[in-house]
Amino acid sequence: MVPQWLQDLTMRGLARDPTRRFPSMDALLAELDRVRGRRRLIAGGLAALALGVAGFVFSQADPVCQGADDKLAGVWDDTRSRALHEAFLATELPFAIQASSFARNALDSYASQWKTEHQEACLAHHQGEQSDSVLDLRMSCLQRRRTELAARVDVLAEADDATVIRAVDSVLSLTPVASCSDPAQLLDEWKRIDGLRDPTAPTQVETLRLKLAHIDALERAGRLQPGLALAEEAVRDAQAIDDRPVLAEALLRRGTLLAESGDTRAAESELWRAIVTATRSDHEEVLARAMIKDVYVLAHDADSFATADRMAEKADALLERIAPRSRLVGELRNNLAVLRFRQGRHDESEALHRENLQFRRATLPAHDPEIAMTLCNLGVDLQERRRFVEAAALLRDSIAEFSKALGEQHPNTLQTLANLALVQFDNGEFEQARESLAGSLAAWTAITGSDNPSTAEHQSVAGLLDLRDGDVVGGLAKLKRAHELGERIGDSAARYRTRLSYAQALWEYAPDRRSLALELAHAAEHDAIVLRDAHRRSVARDWLRARELGGAAEPTHAEP
Repeated sequence: MVPQWLQDLTMRGLARDPTRRFPSMDALLAELDRVRGRRRLIAGGLAALALGVAGFVFSQADPVCQGADDKLAGVWDDTRSRALHEAFLATELPFAIQASSFARNALDSYASQWKTEHQEACLAHHQGEQSDSVLDLRMSCLQRRRTELAARVDVLAEADDATVIRAVDSVLSLTPVASCSDPAQLLDEWKRIDGLRDPTAPTQVETLRLKLAHIDALERAGRLQPGLALAEEAVRDAQAIDDRPVLAEALLRRGTLLAESGDTRAAESELWRAIVTATRSDHEEVLARAMIKDVYVLAHDADSFATADRMAEKADALLERIAPRSRLVGELRNNLAVLRFRQGRHDESEALHRENLQFRRATLPAHDPEIAMTLCNLGVDLQERRRFVEAAALLRDSIAEFSKALGEQHPNTLQTLANLALVQFDNGEFEQARESLAGSLAAWTAITGSDNPSTAEHQSVAGLLDLRDGDVVGGLAKLKRAHELGERIGDSAARYRTRLSYAQALWEYAPDRRSLALELAHAAEHDAIVLRDAHRRSVARDWLRARELGGAAEPTHAEP
């Protein structure tokens, strides 16, 4: 806890009225000697606050508050913009040009906001409205935003396919520059974190923060393995200097990468370490991010639902206090909706998605990809509840939003169109489903690969449509492939469809494999139990009873 005498001295140094501040560093240090004695920790910390970030604040010899452009030279300028564009085009992805345009426009906007904030901070100080110490706080914050921007651009300029796919999301996830405009918030953060740090540590800490910014950029770009390798180094480095706030950041980055890689058990362990370390170091932002990600991880383990509920409640309380209108609120609501759906609390899941849609429309720019994703998630949610007309309308809206935000050939747009095909098929609109798949599945798999497990349900429906057209060989081949992909994912809903659809097809078109058909149908019934889906269980059970008891044959393509 920061001593009261230190808080008083700090607030005097931040006074808006110049006559109330210490006239010099000597006066400040003399007061420190009088009050408590010049301690190495405090003197070093306040000296950094009072004197500023070397080389970053304008010198008096410069024109007043000019030259912000120079501060971003080599970080984001015309040269870096051209390099990014060329790297995107080199991937030869069909949406690379649009992705480049969207990403560069977003980076231009971010850079413009940074320059404006930089100039406003300088002018407030020059006009005597804010103290030297406030200027230092704001400039230190801007330096961190600059570091984050530089790391993000560096990774984007080395683009591979995954980077281009996630480019727009990567840029939009940059920490808002506006966070550097609130001196009270910046001071609070300094007192809780940086103000208590040993004055010999800043160089080591800044080196680690550079590495953490690069790790974050790699994760946002979908480059998970390089990010994991670097995150392991960062955790060791933070432990070596015994800096808890930075260690919490490193643990968060590693836990997030493990979650994105599908290693949920390791991710949950690392995120819990991040939560504990962030709590001990009073690092509220890291604490919020770690809890939100942990809710998502825990939501995929039925044995951890109660823990996920408590974690979500704590995260919501923290966000209400520190960031009530940030993107983190939308992420938490989405993760909580996933949890509610997996708990079988479907009305609550729908309500959360609708609430989140309203929140994101109110707080995000028009056509932000997160709005499109919320529409898609709500549509899929309603599809699972057999509200096909409403689901189709939401998915069409999502396709329109994704097209504007990312382009018509972006995988998110194509996947949503393929999701619409599932809704149309389940609603008996077979021609429409065939048309939607024709416009999406081949293009989607060409980008993400035909072995992408996310395409399992869609390939299964494509196989069933082939069977309806009389292409037995082709249909069975697609259904087999869909089943193989479905076994590689943890989504019980997808596995239910691929297992039961393949079982139905084998029973009718491959009589010698009927034992396998029954085995698959039993597995599908179990999936329905896990999903707490009475309708799905009834369909699988009735199909099984009719065949195991030798009952009358039912249509091959019974609704999954």
